[in-house]
Amino acid sequence: HFDSVYSVHVMEHIQDDRQFLETMLALTRPGGNMIVMVPAMPFLFSELDRNIGHYRRYNKGMIRTLVRGLPVEIRHMAYNNLLGVAGSLYFSKFRKINYQNNDAARSRFYGVYRFFSEYVVPGIRVFERFVPVPIGLNLTIVLRKSSASTQPECAD
Repeated sequence: HFDSVYSVHVMEHIQDDRQFLETMLALTRPGGNMIVMVPAMPFLFSELDRNIGHYRRYNKGMIRTLVRGLPVEIRHMAYNNLLGVAGSLYFSKFRKINYQNNDAARSRFYGVYRFFSEYVVPGIRVFERFVPVPIGLNLTIVLRKSSASTQPECAD
């Protein structure tokens, strides 16, 4: 069993997300952590999400419901990338730019993405480290497995 297990942008691709968390839980020792990052804000769900195999985007309420009854404690849950919400609304909802199938759109999208990633996001990360944001493009969750959990055997 592992002290910590993590998943970065995987759970939204799994139809049975509860089973996914139960599998992560089975791999985690009692008192260990499960760290999960998922795309956030269901209102941002777009054709792009469907095209890349997402079943859903999450909010904090959905996570609380999903983990209800599991032997875990939510240690941390926070949105991040507030500015990314505006970018997602612009590219995926308002303009409905399909950069996956259009070379010119892909070039524009990645140009804007590179600029923001290199020059804007580092400052936003510092800000978000000290000021919790009410919404964000992503949601990061840290769950701690109960120390009292009975530990099933892991298959090799």
